Amino acid sequence: MKNNSNMRLVFILISVLIVNLSGIDARCQSQKIDSLNLLISSKKFKNVNEKLEILDKLCNIYIESDLVNAEKFANEILQISSKSNNRIFKAKANESIGRILYLQGRIDSSIIFLKKAVEIFSELQNSTKQLVEAKTYLANSYRIVAKYDESIELYNQALKYYESIDDKVWIAKILANIGSLYYSAGNQSKGEEYTLRALELQRKTKDLQGESVSLVNLVVF
Repeated sequence: MKNNSNMRLVFILISVLIVNLSGIDARCQSQKIDSLNLLISSKKFKNVNEKLEILDKLCNIYIESDLVNAEKFANEILQISSKSNNRIFKAKANESIGRILYLQGRIDSSIIFLKKAVEIFSELQNSTKQLVEAKTYLANSYRIVAKYDESIELYNQALKYYESIDDKVWIAKILANIGSLYYSAGNQSKGEEYTLRALELQRKTKDLQGESVSLVNLVVF
């Protein structure tokens, strides 16, 4: 499989398609950012929660493309939510900061914020989905620093949840992450097993980016 020229060709074609789709998506995201920034500038909020909602949307968009602005909005959300004792947005802010630090390569710091997010979400009612997402991001950070036992435990919790609601997109993401963990831990057979399971679902859900990453892992590892 590692030397399969057809797989390499498929990967190249998918990569080209992703680049084209990314250009379209970037234009849509730019329009969303402009609209949300106008709302922030207008300062016409019904209440603090509405402002936090807008800031959170901006932060999540910027995380994909502009970590400096993402961090600025995440810190603002943390400051406002702490002052107003809004625990749901305080948890979201800690999660966002943890994700940003992860993307910046500051893994030890990301773990601190993500653990705080998990702690707060665990104490809130009706926050199961947010809790599972925070645990997944924390598992990613643990995986990078080779805390494989902690990471796999959180991944398995997330996998069980997404299987219970039949969310195939997230099931594929978790399977792919577990595959990456086993590759990093030196267990090639397990890594390939989980990556192939992820790849099957990524093709069913038309997740081209995820499929491309899985194909790369199968070729490289």
